Amino acid sequence: MKFFSLRLLWLVVAAALTGCFLGVVAGAGATSVDQPAPGVLIEYWNGASWTRQPVSTPDGSGSLSAVATVSATDAWALGWYGGTYGDGNGLAEHWDGASWQPVAMPAPSGTDVEVRLNSLAAISADDVWAVGGWAAAGRFNGSYGTLIEHWDGSSWAIVPSPTPGYAAQLSAVAAVSAANVWAVGSLAHSSAADISSSRTLVLHWNGTKWKQVPSPNPGHYLHPSTRLSGVAAVTPRSVWAVGTYSGRGATATLTLHWNGLKWKRVPSPNLSGGNALMAVASVGRNDVWAVGGYGGGCGCKGGGLTRKPLAEHWNGHTWRIVPARSGYPRSNDQALTSLAVVAADDIWTVGYHQNSTDLCYHGLVEHWDGSAWTPMPSQNPDSDHFSEIAAASPAAVWAVGTSYVGC
Repeated sequence: MKFFSLRLLWLVVAAALTGCFLGVVAGAGATSVDQPAPGVLIEYWNGASWTRQPVSTPDGSGSLSAVATVSATDAWALGWYGGTYGDGNGLAEHWDGASWQPVAMPAPSGTDVEVRLNSLAAISADDVWAVGGWAAAGRFNGSYGTLIEHWDGSSWAIVPSPTPGYAAQLSAVAAVSAANVWAVGSLAHSSAADISSSRTLVLHWNGTKWKQVPSPNPGHYLHPSTRLSGVAAVTPRSVWAVGTYSGRGATATLTLHWNGLKWKRVPSPNLSGGNALMAVASVGRNDVWAVGGYGGGCGCKGGGLTRKPLAEHWNGHTWRIVPARSGYPRSNDQALTSLAVVAADDIWTVGYHQNSTDLCYHGLVEHWDGSAWTPMPSQNPDSDHFSEIAAASPAAVWAVGTSYVGC
């Protein structure tokens, strides 16, 4: 499975550790010889409905894994292109208020390099960060390193970043200010680069350079698998990171908090089966949301997952679970992958769900109105999934991901 979205990879790993295997998933970022090449997907909320926006890539293929907004007329989307078995070229698309246009991004030096861009943080029109990973082609199951790029208003440039060990990748980035930016991900325990044996990775930008910052790793010693997949900056003394770790038998949610001095683990609840948090977003210090999925097992048609959406809320004292609905009663597998905050009573989350009749995957959108999460209809003409969502205003919201023609 080449070019597998990191945000969805965490869910697959969590499922595998609970005893369930996810095979080729159309619309979940995987590719196979039985599928056409994936295409990029961008949908736009104008305050009344979701519509699909046209976007092109150099060869027509690709997948989008990140989106961030400066304003309603200045937004970025990142991912990759290169065909079903391409080299994984980095892809940047910019919204100027009228259309999406590709913008060149540099790749690490060398020939035949694969690039994965997983997350964006937009501070201003001339200060945007992108994070991910890179490797020699075909090596994403082995040794690879962190990749951080910066937009200065005129071009993208690679910024040196630590790669402390094997299989280091960054899955999310968030900014407190121009001189205070956080990036999180994971790295392997050993040179074997076994993705089922990993630990948390946290990097910090101080305005001059990126440095690694120590972070907790609560994984059980027999199955040391701990990953961070989302980060949200509230204040200089309040930053949240979320992910998953392997406990005694099933994966569990992981929430870490930066208090201005160090990262500490904060207890978070779990439901039955394996649990994973994929994204986190903040309304304020005492109003933070995290989303992901829970469940597992192989009781559904075709031997797939039975995962359900998971939403958790921090009220300043504890994390508690808030029911999130799939809205698709004939769905085997649903999960949430990203959050976008407009206001305390206007929050979006996206992900994917699998129809139990045809086993096709489709985008999943839910909205928080201050009292409940409600599924919202979106455009799903093919087999789609959403990776990330970002909001510039109540009437300017973008969700990005991957679309396949057919299922």
